Amino acid sequence: MESKVEEVPGLYGGVRVEENVIQRIWYQSGFITHNLVSEEGKKLSILNTGTWNRSEEGPDFRNAVIWIGGEKKFGDVEIHFFERDWKNHGHDRDPNYNQVILHVCLFPRSCSANRTKNSLGKEIPQLSLLPFLYQGIEEYNEEWILAALSGRDQNLHSLAIGKPKNVEDEMLKSSHLRWVQKKNYAKKRIDQMGWEQACHQWFLEVLGYPRNKQSMHEVATLYSLEDWRVGLDVQRVYQQMTSWKKKGMRPANQPINRLHQYQQIVAKVPHWPDELKAIHFPESSNPLEENRAKLGIYSLRKKWRDQVLSGVLGSSKADTLLIDSGLPLWAALHEFDCFSLWYHWPSGDFSNDFRELAVEWGLKQKGKSLSNGVLQGLFQNFLLDQSKNSKQ
Repeated sequence: MESKVEEVPGLYGGVRVEENVIQRIWYQSGFITHNLVSEEGKKLSILNTGTWNRSEEGPDFRNAVIWIGGEKKFGDVEIHFFERDWKNHGHDRDPNYNQVILHVCLFPRSCSANRTKNSLGKEIPQLSLLPFLYQGIEEYNEEWILAALSGRDQNLHSLAIGKPKNVEDEMLKSSHLRWVQKKNYAKKRIDQMGWEQACHQWFLEVLGYPRNKQSMHEVATLYSLEDWRVGLDVQRVYQQMTSWKKKGMRPANQPINRLHQYQQIVAKVPHWPDELKAIHFPESSNPLEENRAKLGIYSLRKKWRDQVLSGVLGSSKADTLLIDSGLPLWAALHEFDCFSLWYHWPSGDFSNDFRELAVEWGLKQKGKSLSNGVLQGLFQNFLLDQSKNSKQ
């Protein structure tokens, strides 16, 4: 079945998103699943998202199970961008959609008086995903693009990526957009689940990135940091998840090893989010006027690895955790702009394809390692290119 494409509002303007991105969010429960409330104000629990219908006509998911308004329901689920799509697609006149028990939309209803009804005139409850997303639609879209590319036998150099005229200026702008985006997501997480759970959840996700991010998210949702402090059987936790992706991964990146590493960190630093909170990162917003020495990155890097991570992780993964979760969370909590620090921080385990492209574009200074900001800017530019080139 062909996937619909919409340009939807993002933090920085329109973002082209395929409808199967929204379907994947539902399928993988890639949203905050506790305290769900339908558009009608009913408490909602997702017991089973259903079987994804990728080939036949009819609802997007079959045989779902939900608990809504104190009642357990079995049936189908239909996914759309907007509530109006239900009528626009003729589902209100099609008996094939009479078993739908939940209409899931990205955006809330435009009018509270609007109601989704099937061909029998029966009202169908609706869930808007947007208030419950734990990251912006740009990042979900980014994950879909990367997932699609990973299935192709080609590297970045064989893709149509246009080099901007003023490449350094463009990379700086793109990098700043990405920093603001991450900081905004961090604030949203903290507001929705509190400091400790936000740290715990995002930390585990980054440990699983890119292939096991969703499974790690599920682990963090099932078991709080307090559960880890009390003591968990890591092997049992690992076996509970059936969607681990392990093929072709280095031993260090195997999910069971990452879970054991997290267990070691919690055992040595039980309240590691408080240790992160206590570090003083300098406010800095102009990378052109700063460098690693002036920002004190070398000593801050040691504090991060020793005080928060207790030396459990290697330098590359430790850097990735800081730039992808730790620093955005800290900056959001303290309302600091740490863009320069984030920009100049070592780049962690960024893809070698992007490193090679950065060298090819003349973005690497002689005798210096590539900074995080250069690669983040290049990555953001790449994502924008892919989004523009996606076919309807």
